[in-house]
Amino acid sequence: MTSIIKISPKEILATESYKYKIDIRNNVSVELDSEPQGTLEVLMPYDGEKYFPKDAADELLKDNSLDQLQIGWLALGRPKDWQGDWRQKIGAEILEVRIPLRMNGVSEENWTADEDLAHLRHQYTLEWPRYYPINIDLEVLDAEAESKFIKLMEADRLKSEGTSLLSFEMLIQVNLPTYQDGVDVSVELDRLTLTWPKFASRKQIQIHMLQLGPADSKEWTKVEWSYVPQRNEIDVILDPVKLKPNRPITGNPLSVFWTIFHFDFLFSIGDLLEKDELVGSATFRVKNSLLSGRDVAWINADGRERKDTTERILCQTLITSSFTAHLSNRFANKQSFISREWRFPGVSFSPARAKDITSILQDHGYLIIPRDDNQDGMISAWRSIVQSEHEPYILYIFIVAQGMGATSTKRERRKDVEDDIYVTEINTQDLVIRLRAQINGPGRILALDVDEIMLRLKNHFAAVADLR
Repeated sequence: MTSIIKISPKEILATESYKYKIDIRNNVSVELDSEPQGTLEVLMPYDGEKYFPKDAADELLKDNSLDQLQIGWLALGRPKDWQGDWRQKIGAEILEVRIPLRMNGVSEENWTADEDLAHLRHQYTLEWPRYYPINIDLEVLDAEAESKFIKLMEADRLKSEGTSLLSFEMLIQVNLPTYQDGVDVSVELDRLTLTWPKFASRKQIQIHMLQLGPADSKEWTKVEWSYVPQRNEIDVILDPVKLKPNRPITGNPLSVFWTIFHFDFLFSIGDLLEKDELVGSATFRVKNSLLSGRDVAWINADGRERKDTTERILCQTLITSSFTAHLSNRFANKQSFISREWRFPGVSFSPARAKDITSILQDHGYLIIPRDDNQDGMISAWRSIVQSEHEPYILYIFIVAQGMGATSTKRERRKDVEDDIYVTEINTQDLVIRLRAQINGPGRILALDVDEIMLRLKNHFAAVADLR
């Protein structure tokens, strides 16, 4: 019996698979797709050395009645308690592991030839997590919003013009419980596909991915892709991509892993807009973790846990999600941003100037948002713009006003009758106003509104400059 105990698996793979559907409209909706599945796989090669030793084979030859042999057990722990802060439940499911000796094509000649492999599989049932571990969102970008990339033309122009530029960013998130203390858990994006109606060249489509480097430095790197005409799919070539984890937050039961893809499409996309859908799928692999929180251990035929075999147990979770983005909703509700900086020479900053800015915004229809820090020169406000056949567009602005370049200036005055010249020294500076604005709609509306604010500020501060 001693030599038989030496037979052990080369690898044990525990895999849990979860499938979801994501619908991207005004908001993101996540739904369950199919029942989750858990699988245990045991791989044991008839190698005559490490896993099925020759001395074990010699001893087994003494008993011609054995068609199969139990080499141990797999202990599958119970899932973590979702409603109890992921506490471990007591108990385990014990599974016998038997390998064929004289059956299923295996014979005594194969035991040490290193030509056959016993591949045993066991499936177990899973419950859905009490939260959604996956999120995919799509943001259509706007050329008028001074974004980092070349952005999108307006939706009505896209439908009327033959060739247009469609640009958007896709945020991908995987949320995992924080119960894996001391375990090196990583999340990789294995595959990303997009359904595209027509063949495209590399000049027409460019894809970039946000990479985070040391000290959270950000860099956009180009990603290669291929077009699969049989499926009308763009298959993004991944290496795979390791998602960046957020810093853990004390008391937060979830850890967030994420990345962002940026897509630029220079294309005749009338067919796509008539379809009004951008369909795709993403597959993620969570290494060293089962989403259910189960533990897996190997027990020898003598009832003892064999740690060197347990260390060869690989746990992973596969999360697959299809997604459908409805472009008309995203065009109508895309976020647009504008940043501006204006300098008004000869206007000193003071609380009175901050009140001037507040009054101009209020006269333009903005409501001032109270600030807790109560700092002069920092102003937050919002307003709504109603257009026919649209929900109100909401505009938000944040303004920082401050004085810069303090200096003194001499002013000369001459009397009409006498030739005496009077010189007065005046302390002055330049007023600098920095504005950040956003809207849940077209950047054109935001740009017109910001230009109107600029005109009102310019006309007002031209009358209050220190040097007139």
